[in-house]
Amino acid sequence: MKKEITPQDADIMAQLQGTLPMTLTPFADIGARLGLSEEEVIARVRDYGEKKYYRRFGATLRHQKAGFRANGMGIWSVPDQAMRKEIGEKLASFTEVSHAYERPSFEGWPYHLFTMIHGQTEQEV
Repeated sequence: MKKEITPQDADIMAQLQGTLPMTLTPFADIGARLGLSEEEVIARVRDYGEKKYYRRFGATLRHQKAGFRANGMGIWSVPDQAMRKEIGEKLASFTEVSHAYERPSFEGWPYHLFTMIHGQTEQEV
């Protein structure tokens, strides 16, 4: 079944693909640009997710712009799929971890989970 995307949907998606306004109400700001209410923009974004128009909606930390000059990556081999989810959630719960994600392992590379931490110095990391 073909997904119908209106010109207004395309405008909203274009706004979402760029840098969101750095305000307390980014969706209200997007709505103001497009003649929509904040509630309408949020409802449409949720609808796009339900329709699988996008896989993920999230923020990207530009760690150097945020004042972090050092970073470290942890890589973890957790062969058991059920434990991988539990351990991944535990790793992600640490405030020091800026992001945690799962990737497939490969022959010669048995690692499934990856975590990143950032700091102002290598010693801090």
